[in-house]
Amino acid sequence: LNKVCGLDCAGALVVAGTVLFPAFYMGEALAVGIMHQHVLPSGSWFDGNHSQLWYNLAQGLGRFLGPWISRWAIAASGQDFFALQQMMVTCVFLVIFECAVRPFMRSTSPSSADKASAGALPASCSAKRGTG
Repeated sequence: LNKVCGLDCAGALVVAGTVLFPAFYMGEALAVGIMHQHVLPSGSWFDGNHSQLWYNLAQGLGRFLGPWISRWAIAASGQDFFALQQMMVTCVFLVIFECAVRPFMRSTSPSSADKASAGALPASCSAKRGTG
């Protein structure tokens, strides 16, 4: 980025932050939306209220421990190890989502067959229309 745009390290961090942080928040919003679309029935450990409770607890724990763990990882093994750690966590999340969550997601939108049949007129209506 320094060679292309003439930015120093601080400028590169600002540009990266303006791209990454909105992407992280959009990804989080999409994940929470998927979570709320697929909650289990009331009384379950993963109904609407409990799933939000578990989400808030996990998010709070991550926000509490995240800075400490990241500083420890950078101090122990450097920024390259920290970046590798972040990439590994992202890949693990992706694998878990694709293998354990996505196959069990049910669609909340009508299927293409339902859309096609919803737009079609019944045979009695089309016969009347053709004669009129």
